[in-house]
Amino acid sequence: MKKLFALILLLFALSTSLRAQHTVEGIVLDDETGAPMVSATVQLPEINRAVVTNRSGRFTFNNISEGSYKIRISFVGHKTISREIRVPDDTGEILEFVLEEELLQSEELIVTASPIGSAVRYQPAQSLNIEEIQRKNASSIGELLNNEPGISMRYLGPATSRPVIRGFDGERILILQNGERMGDLSGTSADHGIAMEPLSAEKVEVVRGPASLLYGTNALGGVVNIFTEEIPRNWSQGLSGDLSLQGLSMNASGAGLTNITYGLEDWAFTGRFSYRDGGSVRTPLRRIPGTFNENLTAGFGTGFRKESVQGGASFNFQDQTFGIPEALDEPDEQIEVQADRKNIQSYLEWFINGFIEDIEWRFSGTRFSQQEVELEFENGELAEREIGLDFLQYTVSSTLTLKHRSVGIFNEGAFGLNTNLRFLDVGGEEAFTPDGNSQFVALFAFEEVPLSETFKLQAGSRVEYQNISEDSNELFPDAGQSRDKVIFSGSFGINYRPVQFLELGAQFARTQRLPSFEELFADGPHVALGTFDIGNPDLENEKSNGVDAFARIQNGRLNLELSGFYNKINDFIFRRLTGGTDQESGFPVVELTAGDAELYGGEAFASYAATDRLSLEGSLDYVRGSRGSVPLPFMPPLSGKIGARYNTHDWWLGADLQLVDEQDRVAPNEDPTDGYELLGLEAGYRFDMQGRHILSLKIDNLFNVTYREHLSRIEDRNFPMPARSIGVTYRWIF
Repeated sequence: MKKLFALILLLFALSTSLRAQHTVEGIVLDDETGAPMVSATVQLPEINRAVVTNRSGRFTFNNISEGSYKIRISFVGHKTISREIRVPDDTGEILEFVLEEELLQSEELIVTASPIGSAVRYQPAQSLNIEEIQRKNASSIGELLNNEPGISMRYLGPATSRPVIRGFDGERILILQNGERMGDLSGTSADHGIAMEPLSAEKVEVVRGPASLLYGTNALGGVVNIFTEEIPRNWSQGLSGDLSLQGLSMNASGAGLTNITYGLEDWAFTGRFSYRDGGSVRTPLRRIPGTFNENLTAGFGTGFRKESVQGGASFNFQDQTFGIPEALDEPDEQIEVQADRKNIQSYLEWFINGFIEDIEWRFSGTRFSQQEVELEFENGELAEREIGLDFLQYTVSSTLTLKHRSVGIFNEGAFGLNTNLRFLDVGGEEAFTPDGNSQFVALFAFEEVPLSETFKLQAGSRVEYQNISEDSNELFPDAGQSRDKVIFSGSFGINYRPVQFLELGAQFARTQRLPSFEELFADGPHVALGTFDIGNPDLENEKSNGVDAFARIQNGRLNLELSGFYNKINDFIFRRLTGGTDQESGFPVVELTAGDAELYGGEAFASYAATDRLSLEGSLDYVRGSRGSVPLPFMPPLSGKIGARYNTHDWWLGADLQLVDEQDRVAPNEDPTDGYELLGLEAGYRFDMQGRHILSLKIDNLFNVTYREHLSRIEDRNFPMPARSIGVTYRWIF
């Protein structure tokens, strides 16, 4: 009774702290063309609120109390502007802001890096906006992010490609959709793809280095957060949206997508539909059979904003069929994967004029099923069809975040609750794990301390309860083990700007990763990978102590960023080829084992504006991973890229030369790969006919070089990476 009475008093105190709230709306335009600017960062520094502009260049701040505010708007390659506004005098109309071009790069808002939405960085991060996503002409999220600073690509065909950040792969990289876990199986194995159509992404953010304090286990190496617009958060009244069409010659694929938003004053409704169909990948030698991809996605949602509350919900589904290139020496055999994902997302945000100023709750629930089907053909006709593996997974993910106002030495901060539930059923003739479930619940806290105008500190902590257990199924009737853990993680970051053009940052973090279900309990042939996997239920949590540091110079025509990292990981889990062969399946035996490991390296990126239109770019990535004196498997080689771009308001031209060193520092029983050089070209045109139209062209591997990507999981070395590819994408934003 006392607890109930205290809760009633708390709710009463919060409700009495509410005041009249107002809405500030505006549009950001380019000075020369008058075109709306998508993904510009708009900030209200006094109350630490920030948003990005939508497809129409519009932004909205809801629930703003009466008073004077400075509104600050920035966009890469344009002058940052500030203007004072008064509430409610400047409400009830669309405020117009015009940005002029400038060589100095502007800071951007990356919300994935911090729960308080601060533009101050403590570790390396980057983002791609909607136009940059189009210019990549990618058919998967892995291809989209490949060759970004610190990022390479795990490859088993286009449908299954996945980002690798600083040598971390699989369950150590967390893929999010709108801040919550996607609930697919892409992290568990190289034959599983990310259940996301890249054309549907409005923005993609990448945080390099541990982000486990906010997102929990599986974020030890970094986070990729994909933002979509099924739930509208920032809309203007009337009809808006975009239409995209894409074609790629590499696998004769075509794709189309349409997004529609209809906004009222307090409500908005969205709909999305996309379809992609591609054949097998063409290489300079021959096609890789079993690399086709067919993908249908659709979704709809709604959002609302009422006084001090806003929120929304969405439903989306994906139906995908793709091939796995494993039966390459048996032309009459094929492995086909059929995946189905249904997802519900929602959020609710409450703005309060008190010590707690913002309460946000996010929820995501996913049903994901996947069948790996073995097909046999005779004389071109299907003779036999057998379900080798059948997965059915339910995932629930939720985050409650409370942001508070300044108190004492703490400028701003947040604390909250993060939960995740996973239930997995495994069937099929070749199931290699029992059924199982896992869950965690965690409390986290972040605080930022400004010691001066130029020096800031951030501290974070997380305490998490984890449980994972196996359940019996047809092939594992005796399964029943379980384990419980309580883990503590923490981080400490600094940001120092001694002068306007120089920013220094560093983060020290201790994080842990729970072994995956497959790493603990696997025992059988994994047909799609062509291995016989043996898990280890005695594996301990991976424990990482790491440091990230970066220096960024933005001075006139020069933009330079250097970053480095070091991770010492105890009980690092890896796949060890034993050298033996399973007699029944004929597959090589792989054991999941652990040992202490070190990973270190860094990235360098530089751009120089030779003229107002011509820019030169260069980057360099290096990763070294070891377990004692033994190299870790599948470490990306030293790589670099140099490029040039000529960009006007109407069109652009560009060229990139990718340079990849040989990788002969390999784990036992791992094949080395040779170095290679690839030249790519791109061009595009922006034109307007009652809307914004963008046409882009990209040519990869211009000289049709035969090469092998070291992170390719295609076992047959006679099949290289894709041949010359021409990609064309058209997008109409209205």
